[in-house]
Amino acid sequence: MEIIAEAGERESLEYITERQDGVASVAQAIGSGLTGAQIAGRRARGRYRRCRRGVVQIAGVPPSWRQRVRIASIAAGERVVVSHASAVQLYGLERRRSTHRRWRRNDAFIEVAARDPRQVRLVGVCGHRSGNWEEGDVGEVAGIAVTSPVRTVIDMSSRLGFDGTGRLVDDMLRRNLLTISQLRERISSLRPAPGRSMRVLRAVVAMRDDAYDAGESPLESRIRQVVRRKGFPSPTGQYWVRDLEFKVRLDFAYPEAKVYLEGDSFGFHRMRSDIDRDARKRNGLTQRGWIGLHLTAVMTDAEIERDLASLYDRTTGRWRRPMATNDAMPDG
Repeated sequence: MEIIAEAGERESLEYITERQDGVASVAQAIGSGLTGAQIAGRRARGRYRRCRRGVVQIAGVPPSWRQRVRIASIAAGERVVVSHASAVQLYGLERRRSTHRRWRRNDAFIEVAARDPRQVRLVGVCGHRSGNWEEGDVGEVAGIAVTSPVRTVIDMSSRLGFDGTGRLVDDMLRRNLLTISQLRERISSLRPAPGRSMRVLRAVVAMRDDAYDAGESPLESRIRQVVRRKGFPSPTGQYWVRDLEFKVRLDFAYPEAKVYLEGDSFGFHRMRSDIDRDARKRNGLTQRGWIGLHLTAVMTDAEIERDLASLYDRTTGRWRRPMATNDAMPDG
């Protein structure tokens, strides 16, 4: 989104580009008081770099992916927004690879979307068109027009499939970028179109009610999904076990059976102190009668299901272990 100061309040182009990754539109440059001849002269002297038509790039500013996106967004013109995989990355989320071969080529391009019938044609840019835009479908990140989180999920649904779309939704839930109710309301009136999968979107929403907890990591989210899909009882998330000498928080717990589930991610267990802390946590829980399963991201859903089934009999609805008793009473 361009910001051009009103007359009498002109900002220098340098100030404008400071907050825009070292680039600005030619319209912004002229709005700052420069003429077309001055812009051309500074380009000739190397003060400005030559890039895309309609864009001024300050020399000496380190290049970045976001700078490339901003340049493409300016060059594409008004009523064009960053979209699809580029929108996912612009929101600071993990860029997920396409599950379908026909979509993989787009991963190397900056993706933008325009309203029908306009078609964006720029080198290194993949342009999409859509005739179905509703209020709230466009947002802004760092001054760049981008599809909203809900619209980004919709646009990526066919490309990512059920599992990938579910992980994207969970990532957005953890970052408070959207709510399940917002997504449910948007798809209730959504029309089928190329690039979106109504079947995937409905299935993803059906698996997540308004009280759904995406957990603190993708692994926690996957554990919860396996528990739900495979018919195990729903655990309590982020459960505290406390007594006078001990206090730990568990990812998931079944307090009545003193069974817990922990998602062990390398990102949170990289230092010696982490290993020592985890060892004390496990020992303290064992001393207090708890039994646990430690699950990692490399484990398949089938492995997680098998380990859970070793402790819980889904046929009888009973745990395969005696109830533990001790003086330390867990609380939630």
